[in-house]
Amino acid sequence: MRCEIVASIVDPHGHHLDDAATKLKALAAFASDFGNAFHRIEVVAEVDGRMKVVDMQLPTVREAVLAGKQPPIDLYRSDIAATYEHTA
Repeated sequence: MRCEIVASIVDPHGHHLDDAATKLKALAAFASDFGNAFHRIEVVAEVDGRMKVVDMQLPTVREAVLAGKQPPIDLYRSDIAATYEHTA
């Protein structure tokens, strides 16, 4: 049996920072180019008292982020984000 180790990126993201949209777009572009080399590429933020996750491995998510038509907090409040579930 062969075991393969694959890296993940889980970025704690400050949606309130001035450069938040720029960082989201950069990570979406990175995921588009190199996502197949990673198990997960996700950004996580606390929004409205809950941890939300945006999965950059999903093409529809990357498209929404790269379109940049809304502030980052609205992305976390939209259907492209999910409630973050921590797994051990």
